[in-house]
Amino acid sequence: VNGPMKKIGNTSFTFPVGKRSTYAHITIGAPSLSTDHFTAEYFPGDPTTASYNRSLKDASLNHISKSEYWMLNRTGGSSTVSVTLSWGSGRSGGVYILADLLVAGWNGSIWKDLGNGGVTGDSTAGTVINSASITAYSAFTLASSTPANPLPIALVSFDAVPQGKQDHHSWNRA
Repeated sequence: VNGPMKKIGNTSFTFPVGKRSTYAHITIGAPSLSTDHFTAEYFPGDPTTASYNRSLKDASLNHISKSEYWMLNRTGGSSTVSVTLSWGSGRSGGVYILADLLVAGWNGSIWKDLGNGGVTGDSTAGTVINSASITAYSAFTLASSTPANPLPIALVSFDAVPQGKQDHHSWNRA
């Protein structure tokens, strides 16, 4: 689905969302009431451009993905659900250490660490489910607890200086 999709009911559900021929599903756990509903949409691109500043984050988050995010909103009811995000190497950037991968959720002012409750897949594609309670429904994206999962990041500067027969490289990322 290239746009928002709404789900009503009390069963878990995988939203088959994406954009521009890219499939990037998001899954929710089962709501407690059959009348509750959730709406999800996928966005390729930097969440900062949509007012979800990646630099505003819990200290446990080393960095936030620059390439994609999902909007998940509870549009009716009061159920809390788990959130599972998908990744693919062609759209999500580098995922190398699955244990360091995290779900991050925007709480209205900062990206919160929602944990890693388990992963599927490998470095080319898979999913990660949150482990912390979901209290705010808004933007969600992939994050990493260490630099080991580069995900897409913005390169601010890069320097290379010759030192004898070797080069010394340094860089800064946003």
